[in-house]
Amino acid sequence: MWRVRRRQRAIGYVRAGADAEEERATIAAACTRRGWQLVRVEEEGAGGRKPTHPGRTRALTALRAGEAQALVVARLDRLAGSAAEAGELVERAKREGWNLVALDLGLDLATPAGRRIAQAFTTVAGWERRLRSERARAALARSRAQGVSLGTRRRAPAETVAQIGKLRAQGKSLQAIADELNRFRYPTVRGGTKWWPSSVASVLKRVY
Repeated sequence: MWRVRRRQRAIGYVRAGADAEEERATIAAACTRRGWQLVRVEEEGAGGRKPTHPGRTRALTALRAGEAQALVVARLDRLAGSAAEAGELVERAKREGWNLVALDLGLDLATPAGRRIAQAFTTVAGWERRLRSERARAALARSRAQGVSLGTRRRAPAETVAQIGKLRAQGKSLQAIADELNRFRYPTVRGGTKWWPSSVASVLKRVY
């Protein structure tokens, strides 16, 4: 669990646009009230349809490395595109030991009220993972029923297979899917966490 320390270091995150400067000011004011040092604000460039978010990746990498102890956003939807994705980020923050603060919702892992809000998002994320797993098992069952040989080689976990199928159905490229799997550390066929377009293609070919 994230613990309050003296003189916390925080990283802000905003999306480019008309509200970016206002959000920067909101984040800075919030850090000042808390007595935190705002190390920097990562700004995501325009073109949110891109599958990768380098600004967010830089922020998460810095937090994992211990360069800061909190990630602060004025609005949660700037950071996560869905409730499930927000839940995955909350789980990552807890696992890696940093705080996630969304000022619009009062989400703050350092406060009881903020943790209750976070729990709602992790519940949604857990539900979506179970749904992915069920869909993957159903897809495997259909393949077997159709006489498709899946071989005896190692297989990716059902949750990973389901996520690959979901992203492909959304029209994502092999590279975009690999980036998404790497960002949220989905396990590979061999138990690692590094995905390549070719390994994504292999899973799609065998299962879908």
